[in-house]
Amino acid sequence: MNKCIFLGNLVRDPESYDTQNGKKLIRITIAINRIVNGEKKVDFLTCIAFGKTGEAIQKYFNKGKPILVEAKAVNTKRKTASGEEYNTVVFIIESFNFAGGKKLEEHSETAHEQLQSNDDIPEGFEEVSEDELPFDI
Repeated sequence: MNKCIFLGNLVRDPESYDTQNGKKLIRITIAINRIVNGEKKVDFLTCIAFGKTGEAIQKYFNKGKPILVEAKAVNTKRKTASGEEYNTVVFIIESFNFAGGKKLEEHSETAHEQLQSNDDIPEGFEEVSEDELPFDI
């Protein structure tokens, strides 16, 4: 099973891109707090969403807003400037929920009514190389 659940705040407003095959892609970065030896640490995770899921995230979320994301982790390959390949992980959002505050929760029903399924994820995305994405991870 490949399922990741994250609760955090958006680091910046959602970013919109068009893929090479004309699909819309939304990228968000989520700041997630954790405690290590009593000290607060922050991880920054890049997540992407397609289709209606991405459109709803772009419409209802902006910098600083909390979000609960359910995603799958996908391994991709990158190259350094010297041409060495290395693996990295991209999190593809399958669903999301509003977190924290009544104002955000008011939008929850409206946003989720717009989402039927996550059929918007391009077929074979797992095989897409980093070079084909319209941004750097």
